[in-house]
Amino acid sequence: SNSTTGGGVGYTTTGISGTGTIAAQGNVTVDGNNYSGTATLLINGTGNQTFTGSATQTSGYIPNVTINKPSGTLTLAGTIRTYRNWTYTAGTVDAGTSTVVFLGYSSAAAITGSHTLNNVTVGYYDGGVMTIASGTTLTVAGTLALSNSTTGGGVGYTTTGISGTGTIAAQGNVTVDGNNYSGTATLLINGTGDGGADLQRFRDADGRRASRREHQQGLGDADLSWDDPDQPKLDPHGRDG
Repeated sequence: SNSTTGGGVGYTTTGISGTGTIAAQGNVTVDGNNYSGTATLLINGTGNQTFTGSATQTSGYIPNVTINKPSGTLTLAGTIRTYRNWTYTAGTVDAGTSTVVFLGYSSAAAITGSHTLNNVTVGYYDGGVMTIASGTTLTVAGTLALSNSTTGGGVGYTTTGISGTGTIAAQGNVTVDGNNYSGTATLLINGTGDGGADLQRFRDADGRRASRREHQQGLGDADLSWDDPDQPKLDPHGRDG
């Protein structure tokens, strides 16, 4: 917290540097300032812990995060925002109503380890790239937003997509703005709600419901998996396969 240490919200911070680790075994709270850096925040308490973020969709950063709890539940609350590595190793995570914003920056950031979050926003800044590591499935139980305009990246930036061979499994609504999110990762739509995939609506930047063909084209060459046996899959050009 910068507001309780005399730093003041208006100060520019440069994050938590070095290659060492802060091991948090109790609750963690983060205000809306910049605490990004090369150090690692390890969450490894044996009891229940709460990780509360007060970031917005356009401000506030945290350093590399590793979740490795031998017991107890980690509850996520508020908005947590990072452009560093996010690693899940072990432990129960209760994402509640939280939002996690992953912002690919000029240096690559990776999501590693299969786990479930609530709302997730993925965006980019300064030509950054977000990698979903091999063997990783990031399940999004709430809304998945691929959005540069709400993450501080700015529509004008050149993005390099979502790389890696892992999967983002969207079980709720998916929104995609007009930026480039192409890459080698897979977007799997596999919610179990009534009507299957038809209720998981893609919406464009104007809030209009768009066809799967339009959004497949908007995703470029990204791998879009439509996990519904009654719905045809689309090829990279938006054609029914």
